Amino acid sequence: HPHKPPPECCKGLPRPCNPTEDKKAWDTCVNKLSKKNPTTPQPTTQANGGKPGHGPMHGIGKQCMVECVYNETGLLTPDMKLQEAKISQKLTDKLKDTKFASMAPSVISKCFEKAKNAKDPKECKSGAGEFSKCVNRELFMNCPTESWTNSEECQKMREKPTKCPNMPVPMSPPPKP
Repeated sequence: HPHKPPPECCKGLPRPCNPTEDKKAWDTCVNKLSKKNPTTPQPTTQANGGKPGHGPMHGIGKQCMVECVYNETGLLTPDMKLQEAKISQKLTDKLKDTKFASMAPSVISKCFEKAKNAKDPKECKSGAGEFSKCVNRELFMNCPTESWTNSEECQKMREKPTKCPNMPVPMSPPPKP
């Protein structure tokens, strides 16, 4: 059965690490990381007989992908630490004209804290992946009432991260350009 994208539970939910916005960095990182992981299967699509969902990201750790995009876009220091001032500015700018603007300061400080205290992954230890996952989760979990879709499916999606704190929140696909 084809993989169904999650419903849009929170209308207008910003995507702080959005591949469509940082497309150049994203493409560079997909290239870099798939060269680093030669075992990564080449992207396949249903059109050429492959399984759906095994695109260029398959086999690349999400932490490493996010870290690479942060690095390519100048959000990490040369020694691979989060540039808090730059990241805060970027996130504040991204949220400023949205219903999420008032949450920015608390989400940013909470997520930097979380990134600092994250258990070190085996690789890609900058905290970028943890920070990005935390921001997505905080914005989703605190979606303004008027933007929230009050369906049973969305309620379940909101309960899951509460029970499983390390689970990434389901992001609806980015709008088609």
